[in-house]
Amino acid sequence: MLHKGAGRVSVTTYRKALKGDKIAFESAVKLSSVLNVKTESLFDIEYDSRPLSNKTIREHHVLIHLVLEQAVCEMLIPYNPADRTKPPKVEQKTANYFEQDEVDRILECSESEPLKWRMLLHLLLVTGGRRGEVLGLTWNCIDWEYNKIHIEKCVYYSADVGIYIDKPKTEKSVCYIKLHPLSMELLNTILNTISL
Repeated sequence: MLHKGAGRVSVTTYRKALKGDKIAFESAVKLSSVLNVKTESLFDIEYDSRPLSNKTIREHHVLIHLVLEQAVCEMLIPYNPADRTKPPKVEQKTANYFEQDEVDRILECSESEPLKWRMLLHLLLVTGGRRGEVLGLTWNCIDWEYNKIHIEKCVYYSADVGIYIDKPKTEKSVCYIKLHPLSMELLNTILNTISL
């Protein structure tokens, strides 16, 4: 029987803890409080000693700069000390694309797979969408008249919550993507198969 406060931790987290898998520190604290046991005696706590990435440092700098800039506007401080620091440069990663012959080979290999997996693979290849964006598509996201799909939801996974659906992380990700008639034909085939 679970304690009243047990609802604060997901079932996935309970399972991971029981199997001895790593869980977030916050989840370990919640589980410990539910069981009324010290966190240190219930879990082996590991601290992440890796240095922060340049991207993370830069994001922190932006936030600190904004807060201090507001303090300057409210005349709480005479100047923004974050103006005198230079955050590290973030290395731009070049995108890694499939070549056309690789795409053709992937599609050829998928021919023997069930229709739903072929469609998923097809959409990933032709839209360039993220996995979660493509998995978040529903039938009402398809504009049959203009041959396009609307990316408006995304499937995410979190160790604490499990699988859930939410808006894409950026406003730019909410968009319409025009599809090739072949893609629409494949979608229509799936829809007809479901309707039968």
